[in-house]
Amino acid sequence: MPHTEGTTVSEQGPQEFRPNDPSTDGDFDPYRYGRPDPNPSVDAFGRPIPTAPAPAPPAPPPVGTWPPPTAPSGGWPPPPPGYYPYPPPRPSNGMATAGLVLGIVALALCWLTVLDIPLVILGITFAAVGLKRAKRGAGSRGMALTGLICSLAAAVLVTVILIIVVPKYIDCYHKYGSDNTEQIRQCVINGN
Repeated sequence: MPHTEGTTVSEQGPQEFRPNDPSTDGDFDPYRYGRPDPNPSVDAFGRPIPTAPAPAPPAPPPVGTWPPPTAPSGGWPPPPPGYYPYPPPRPSNGMATAGLVLGIVALALCWLTVLDIPLVILGITFAAVGLKRAKRGAGSRGMALTGLICSLAAAVLVTVILIIVVPKYIDCYHKYGSDNTEQIRQCVINGN
């Protein structure tokens, strides 16, 4: 059998060349003719390799829109252009806030009947105006509604106190005089 480069002849037949095997010829050099060109301009047959044109830069987003966000991990497609991740904020509704605060204060101070009447009136007024603004899109409908409910509840309590407790106090005051505050208090509580 003839001896060819890269293979050895043995009793078992031809074997492939193994570069680190001492039984093969040691004169193999893969870079004998130089290192390969990393960016060849011709192929193995001498034909020119066509080069791809450079990709065009992405078009800028339309004026007045956000650029679309990148696709999240997990394979979801990106949202369509012009997509806003959060709705624009609603305009504030200060009347609803004022109605809520005044309604809570009026409810807490309902036992001060005469002094609580202006708080009740202002609470109902601000809460009603806040509800009208909320219907027009200003937001805070829940605060305005809660303020209106608290103000109305305070109005009911003030009315009950004025109708039931104040006449009892006046009767007891006339009965015991201004010097006996403890007897007046017992009279109002017990109804005697």
